[in-house]
Amino acid sequence: MFCTAHARAQMDPQQVQLDSLTYAQYINHDWKNLLLTADNAITNKQDFYYLNIRAAVAAIALNKPYKEQYYLQRTYKEYPYDPLALPLLYNNYLTTGQYAQALRIHKQIQTE
Repeated sequence: MFCTAHARAQMDPQQVQLDSLTYAQYINHDWKNLLLTADNAITNKQDFYYLNIRAAVAAIALNKPYKEQYYLQRTYKEYPYDPLALPLLYNNYLTTGQYAQALRIHKQIQTE
């Protein structure tokens, strides 16, 4: 809880509002609107960890593997050893037939 509150305290008011909106969309399984919100946020240069993770989960729920990959890669770029994003990205690469990328991620997971 402390980490979340601390991270949120460092966010600007627009990001706090966006975080609240995407969290509500996430827990209400409003996947379509969550992806629209995330896409608009990225277009407006607003980006943070939970936005990308929530959008990736929404893409999984809507069976949009390349959209899922987009958001997972954004997370991976910022947090290359993230314990949530790595297995999701690995499975995504397998699903989309990107076996060399999947192998690279699998090796990375194994070294942790």
